[in-house]
Amino acid sequence: MTSRSSKPVPGTLFAGLFIPLGDWGHLLEVAQELRSIDSEFMDTMLEAYASGPRALSPYEITKVRSLVELLKQLDLDPAAICRELPEIMHELETACVGCTQRTRCDHELAAGTAPVTYQQFCPNAQRLIHLVEQVSA
Repeated sequence: MTSRSSKPVPGTLFAGLFIPLGDWGHLLEVAQELRSIDSEFMDTMLEAYASGPRALSPYEITKVRSLVELLKQLDLDPAAICRELPEIMHELETACVGCTQRTRCDHELAAGTAPVTYQQFCPNAQRLIHLVEQVSA
């Protein structure tokens, strides 16, 4: 007879339900932080897009919010980048909107591991590396 393991198989539908209670607390903290993104900054970014050729879809807005969160996790100031390097911010946003790794990005941001892993999947990796180096210098 084989015994069934109480641990879920990674990647299964319900694997996320069986994480330790402490991890749930961390996920809640991250969710609260995402909700607290400076609304004035988001409004400014959305107004900039609205004045352009077309407005962003809700899906694209979510991706731009993920970019803002990644910048914060990399200790970069999104508002300062938008103000001082608007062309770089536009490039970052454009690449983010076209990204096909949304699920991985969301997972890494929620887990707080994005600053370590973004180079493996992010289309903005080289730009972000350059920005981090500029800030560190």
